[in-house]
Amino acid sequence: TAKIIRDRLRWCYRIEGVNHHQKCRHLVDQYLEATRGVGWGKDARPPELHDPKKVVEADE
Repeated sequence: TAKIIRDRLRWCYRIEGVNHHQKCRHLVDQYLEATRGVGWGKDARPPELHDPKKVVEADE
């Protein structure tokens, strides 16, 4: 379904021109929701590894 939404988003971007930020926002939200969590093996990794790397301060 992400490919279909992407094609609709491309069409909307071309048709709306300068107003695409306002007119196509609903398609952007749908596309981001459809592609969230896809790829890069995130499903197999624990959620704490998805965040940016944590900095550990060393004791001196």
